[in-house]
Amino acid sequence: MSNRLFMVEFKKINGGETYQAVDVQLQDVMYAKAVEFYLIVGNEVALEIKRNIAEGNIVTIPVADAESGDVTIDSFTIDVPGDLDAYKNKAKQRISNVFSFYLASTGGMVFFQAMTSFSILASHGYFITDENREEKYLEIINTGDEDLITALEEYLDAYDNISPVAGMYSSLKQAKLEIDAATSEEEVDAATAMFDTAS
Repeated sequence: MSNRLFMVEFKKINGGETYQAVDVQLQDVMYAKAVEFYLIVGNEVALEIKRNIAEGNIVTIPVADAESGDVTIDSFTIDVPGDLDAYKNKAKQRISNVFSFYLASTGGMVFFQAMTSFSILASHGYFITDENREEKYLEIINTGDEDLITALEEYLDAYDNISPVAGMYSSLKQAKLEIDAATSEEEVDAATAMFDTAS
């Protein structure tokens, strides 16, 4: 059986001296979202890290060790938190998975389409913002330029697909803040309620 490569996503903690594992994904999706730091690891390391994250454990590695490139499962420290902290960690992992699914469902081509069409419009002096949106749409349509109108149509189509994902990302960040501040499992559940209906 081939040893597939996985991406372990990290965030910095302890004043930037330590990385904490946040998520594990196939290497193929490493550019699908912004990541503070990632390591490419083999099957065994990835599955062990993913299992520990799913159990609510805290998986860390010193920054220097992570950046050395020579990483085994023994390079990581695994802390088993108290009951509420474990519940919080599981909740954050679960809502991150829901968001990752929605992000993957939107697809890289939609983001490419949005960037390309926006660049075409910008290169012709049309910068669309929330404040001038309707005005710029009319200006572009009134040019009669088929290439610009096509770029606008592609932009609008991509924008319609991306907007819900952007909204969900804002909700994800807010939910994680509420989870961190929660003092009971009930408060954690309340913070993640919208993701339960989305999954």
